[in-house]
Amino acid sequence: MAVIYGITVLPFPTQRASGANYGAAGFGAAAPPANGALDVLRSGYIMTTLAGATPAGKGGPVYVWIAASSGPHVQSGFESTPTTGSTIALAGNTTFNGAADAASIVEIAFNG
Repeated sequence: MAVIYGITVLPFPTQRASGANYGAAGFGAAAPPANGALDVLRSGYIMTTLAGATPAGKGGPVYVWIAASSGPHVQSGFESTPTTGSTIALAGNTTFNGAADAASIVEIAFNG
């Protein structure tokens, strides 16, 4: 059984070295960068784009799309509904703090 350790996040403000691998894959990449600073969020909050067509609700479970990107579904994107074989649920007390705004930005709480 695989265990999710946390969500990798880029430190803010983001500083990228010219020509370095750090950040070369862009935001939302499925694999972490090969070098450079890397933070892992295990407890706290993030603001991110909600993928998929189903709205998030306060206290609702959070899923991550693990299949290849397809339509509105982006690999490693956060979703509000499960899709068999394409999403995994984030364990623990990981929930949405409310519905997404008009730009599909949603807040997710990670409570270890």
